Amino acid sequence: MTIRTAPILASAFVFLLVSSTAQTETKAPVIAAPALAPNPDAQARPLGIDEAISLGVQNNLGVQVNRYTPYVAQYEAEAAWGAYDPLFEGDVVYGEQTE
Repeated sequence: MTIRTAPILASAFVFLLVSSTAQTETKAPVIAAPALAPNPDAQARPLGIDEAISLGVQNNLGVQVNRYTPYVAQYEAEAAWGAYDPLFEGDVVYGEQTE
């Protein structure tokens, strides 16, 4: 067995071990949520296209999450520039010089 084949065989063994244990696990049954019935007491009113789009954007979780994207990008940019912060070091030595 060469040095190159040993890591490959070891990783194949680990993969087979993990895949065999993953197949024996049982999964919990999926329970579907009941469908929401319309409320007969609520009065429906017609929506205009602008109001419908506004409500859709306000209730869209993806849009709410994407509102934070500029803040995350700014934070990541500041973190990347942190690697370029200057670092000054010095040494002070005291001693006597004789001639």
